[in-house]
Amino acid sequence: MKSETQTAEDIRLGGSSPFVTIMKLCISPLLFAIFSGVQDSIDLYIIKKGFGKDGVTVVSIAGGLKSLVSLLSTFASGGASVKTGQLIAKHEYEKAGKLFVEFIRVGLFIGIILPLLLLPACPMILTKIGMPEKLKTVGVRYLTPIFIYPFFVYLFNFLNSILMSMGFSILSSVIQVLALLLSLGLDALFIWGFHASIGWMGVALVSGPSTICLIVFFLFIFNVFAVKPVWSSFFAKPSPEFYDAHWLTIPTVVMVLFTLTCPLIVVGFVTKASKNIGKDKIFPTVYATTAKAYTILLTCSNDAISGLGPCANYAFTRNDLKRFTKLVANAFILPGLIVATIWPIMVFTPKIVLKIWLDDPEMLE
Repeated sequence: MKSETQTAEDIRLGGSSPFVTIMKLCISPLLFAIFSGVQDSIDLYIIKKGFGKDGVTVVSIAGGLKSLVSLLSTFASGGASVKTGQLIAKHEYEKAGKLFVEFIRVGLFIGIILPLLLLPACPMILTKIGMPEKLKTVGVRYLTPIFIYPFFVYLFNFLNSILMSMGFSILSSVIQVLALLLSLGLDALFIWGFHASIGWMGVALVSGPSTICLIVFFLFIFNVFAVKPVWSSFFAKPSPEFYDAHWLTIPTVVMVLFTLTCPLIVVGFVTKASKNIGKDKIFPTVYATTAKAYTILLTCSNDAISGLGPCANYAFTRNDLKRFTKLVANAFILPGLIVATIWPIMVFTPKIVLKIWLDDPEMLE
């Protein structure tokens, strides 16, 4: 029976059995990841139809730098979500509201620094990762709007992480799906409606998340959710909770560091090796496209367990270690199903997937 002291967050994060809680919080992110993979495939297919092989080359190779923006802009979301979840478990909503504003302040700083670093370095990085010289200018045009909007990437992921910390997994997934649909629709509109250049595909990509995150941000401004921004914290010195949250970002920072450096190192080796055998015109595209398929699979596996964080954090903060253990055990069910069903397709019949984007026989082989 619901007690008078229980909040809606208590019910969403701890009011059901561990299995039911995990399914409620993990299925929506998994469905979003699957939809995201389908959207990514359709997006590249549309670009292939609109711009041919050169379009696939530009978007595939530039995708590594697009991911760089996303990763650098989301490093704080993990710590913010965990700390906010801890404060919610303790019913310390005012502190959560202060922390919310303090992370918005961090986002503004990131939104200024990253474009200043990435825009000048873009041509050089594209050359290093194998972008053909004739397409480098087009690649820069495609990436320019993406490099300008890190604040909106940060805000989009931050707001979704706060929604997840409150147990709003379905709402978070719906918001992300709407952003993807808007970007996909703008892709088709720019290509076939306005006959725009490929540079506008970068604008389409950023327009979806930017528009949706501003709408969600206004919902927070008007205090729709339990975490209500305390705007006076914007000009105040950082709170103890802010420092705690940044300590919690260390695992994410380490993950981002390896996620960024390892693929770039591999791309460097692939580019050099392809030049040695005279295949430098196709290998970078082949590598970038196959990496996209792998990334889709990895995202599905990762999102299938993403709902564990909020509810496990809630149970741990409440010192309910028995529930915490059961939540962790149940969280492996969905990733296990993915491994059992999707991995065999990717390992034994990869051409089925790659034919979506590659129709050149040499590239496909």
